[in-house]
Amino acid sequence: MANALTGDFDVVAQFAIPAVNRLLAAMHRVERFPHSWSMRVKDVRRPPSYTLQPAVVGVLDSFGDPVSDHDEIGNPNPHPGLLASLDPVLFALDPIVNIGNVGIHIDPLEPSNLQGRAQIQIFPPTIEVTDSSGSNIAVHLQMLARYIPDPNTSPAAEFIRGDLRIIAPIQQVASEDAHVVEIDIKGVSIGVSFTPQWSSKPLSAQDLMAINQLIRNAMRTAFLPSSNPLPAEIAHVQFKTFQGAVSAVATLLNMRDDDNPGSEPRGNSSSASNVFLHAGNDFALGVGVDFVKRKFNAAINKYLENPIPKTSSYTITPSEATITLQNSQILLTLKGHATSPHWYAPNFGFTLKQWFSVQINGGLADLVIGSVSFDTDSVIVDLIRGRIRNRIEQSRDESLSDGKTFESFRNALSADEVLGKFVNSLMQPARGQGAPSQIVQEVAMAYTSVEISPNGIVLRGSIAVDTWPPPHIEFQQIPVNNQGPLGVGGGGIVRDGPDYSALKTWIPGGVILGYEWKSSSQGSPGLIDEHKFVFLEPGPVISSGFAARLIAGYQPMCLTVHGSRLSSSGPVVRQTVTARA
Repeated sequence: MANALTGDFDVVAQFAIPAVNRLLAAMHRVERFPHSWSMRVKDVRRPPSYTLQPAVVGVLDSFGDPVSDHDEIGNPNPHPGLLASLDPVLFALDPIVNIGNVGIHIDPLEPSNLQGRAQIQIFPPTIEVTDSSGSNIAVHLQMLARYIPDPNTSPAAEFIRGDLRIIAPIQQVASEDAHVVEIDIKGVSIGVSFTPQWSSKPLSAQDLMAINQLIRNAMRTAFLPSSNPLPAEIAHVQFKTFQGAVSAVATLLNMRDDDNPGSEPRGNSSSASNVFLHAGNDFALGVGVDFVKRKFNAAINKYLENPIPKTSSYTITPSEATITLQNSQILLTLKGHATSPHWYAPNFGFTLKQWFSVQINGGLADLVIGSVSFDTDSVIVDLIRGRIRNRIEQSRDESLSDGKTFESFRNALSADEVLGKFVNSLMQPARGQGAPSQIVQEVAMAYTSVEISPNGIVLRGSIAVDTWPPPHIEFQQIPVNNQGPLGVGGGGIVRDGPDYSALKTWIPGGVILGYEWKSSSQGSPGLIDEHKFVFLEPGPVISSGFAARLIAGYQPMCLTVHGSRLSSSGPVVRQTVTARA
């Protein structure tokens, strides 16, 4: 039955947008999201009978990492077939990486006509709620990109820093099927908007249209859905957004009913409209009144079915047991009758009321016994009711114990049982067996307050992730491939190098805001570049038609990375990060 707190659902979990962004950063930290990518771009028009090809294909080195040297990006086979399953590199990758679209039907796409090699550094995604419809969500991805076009194709710009904004219906992107949650951007209508923040040369309107079209085509052709199994306790899950004083993403859950398995309703997402998440909280867990009552069903059945110990004068028969949620407390009401064959012991009815409170401890919420009252409808019996009350209280205690009420209540309101298992499943590294070992991120959810009302229970709390590791700084020398008298293809500038690429450098869970390059002997600040992950040796000075070069001996290179990332615990704030190698 729907209620004002959770609608048609047993449990509604609401997550504040900053807390969601912290979780997304944690997923970036374990490389659930890629932090860098080398790819072959081929998004051109093909004959109608041509086999479907992805618009982009990732290129990896022998260690399963993106290729740093752009000249080593060849023309990979996008359909490696059965042999791919025997390749230790491909086998180690998470299923989110697409190695082909065999068996997947996609309608013909309008090509962007971009063709060449690309390298991208991708920073943790962040989200925002775009409107009050409850269905749409926007994902932001900041990135640094380098693009080297093939000869005689659209040149665009070699270096770009920008923000990719993707808008899609959350209920279609994240959906539950066969007891798994599937994240799929292939089969939905999405809005794509790339906003360049800097580019090495001005981008025309046609360039931007081509970039956006390439991104759309890549999403449709180069990514497969990613799925996560649901915990066994969850029967159905849906997703919804809330926009207002506190914007949130909500998970709408209907839980398994052990008494009526298979009968759990799916629920209508529009029925959940109450925003009970407060400012300053990372999440709030709303538990509907009917779901709370179910935790007492076993105890109630025990009370009604089992005989209450007799006294010397009375046979005590239970007749009714109910659970009611009140403001700040839970009330268990037990009713029954006491009958006696003796004329001096009148029959009477009784009512025992037992109040409970809820006490929080970390991510747990425990049922705590409170005050009790006992009343009868006989003035005479009131004088001797102590012995009767003791029998009824003994039956109450045995029923609560045999029904495992306290254990069932604790599990039903446990942050780890209800949410933590699923959230932590998203924190598994992208690489599986056969890949280098990686640290698994753990998410800790702790309650900070509890509120009981006639409609249910709300538990509000905080979310923390493991302390962030230091930035990973890795750069390598890239040979300069000079062709012609003045550079690439004869039309560029000669660079005697060496050039360096820091494509594989990343801040786990963070954004790189600048690279500072300098030789180890250089005392002054180095060259700070906010937009490129490569260091290009300056070209020659041209004088009177001659190219003058300064050739220096070998000097070790130092790289300092400047960036930021969200705090791992406490209030979600952005913190400065700096590291040097």
